[in-house]
Amino acid sequence: ALGNSNLVILEAYKTQLPAVKEIGNGNEYLLRARLKMDRVIAHPEESSASKTVADAEEFVAIAEKNWQKLSDLPIGAEGKRLLKDAGIARDKFLADGFNPMVQAIKSGNAEIAEKIMMTTASSTFIQYSKEVSKLNDYVSSRSLVSLEEAEKDYKTFLWIILSSILFCIILLFFSSRVLLGAILNPLYFVIEQFNAIGSGNL
Repeated sequence: ALGNSNLVILEAYKTQLPAVKEIGNGNEYLLRARLKMDRVIAHPEESSASKTVADAEEFVAIAEKNWQKLSDLPIGAEGKRLLKDAGIARDKFLADGFNPMVQAIKSGNAEIAEKIMMTTASSTFIQYSKEVSKLNDYVSSRSLVSLEEAEKDYKTFLWIILSSILFCIILLFFSSRVLLGAILNPLYFVIEQFNAIGSGNL
């Protein structure tokens, strides 16, 4: 029970919490990149448009690092499958939505960029969000299952400890009676002998 509890703690700190963190950070930066592009498309005439596009590309690069860290974590076979599905959806959003928007803006084709944003970028990002939600739910549920197993082991361990304590108390009670009998019975016998001698019964 103690060993399993320790493994659950190690699993939580070394795998599950980092996985949730990387999923959240990667998703956040990718969303921020998309919002940056939405802003540029809405106001392509702004002087800061090129910087906004550069910021969006930087956010995607940061999200890529988060994704790589997540890929290196041991999240189990099912987790790897969900990660692969989310990765495919993510790559499709970047290839068919984000990157074409960036190229259109850099080429001065704001109308094409807006069309991509309203169609391909939106649909692919929605699909990516669904796949990431599945992955995040799996990681969270895996943590819950591990904690429930640890709690079950703890209850079993506690029951064994309490049962052992009760058994020891009962054993101590009977052992003390036997021990006291072994000590006092000879003394009672000697006292009876002295009383008999004192009464003249030799």
